Amino acid sequence: RRVTVYKSDYGMERMKVEDVQGPGAFFTKRKSARQEEEEGSSSSDSEGSDSDSSDSAKEVDKDALRAYERSKLRYYFAIAEFSD
Repeated sequence: RRVTVYKSDYGMERMKVEDVQGPGAFFTKRKSARQEEEEGSSSSDSEGSDSDSSDSAKEVDKDALRAYERSKLRYYFAIAEFSD
């Protein structure tokens, strides 16, 4: 009995992208210019609200994150060998 695990072609491609851009490239969403403009006008009214300024440009899309985690299952495949 033996089980061998291999990286799939899909997995190797996605891992290359993750090495360069990080895994967030697949599940973070960028705010549109309109959303940033609306946020900017509301934050200009209240001064000193820059606590999340670095995270304001990126927001986690939970559905996309779930799909990304599910897609990681396709990064590898296994071959199980059994003897009679």
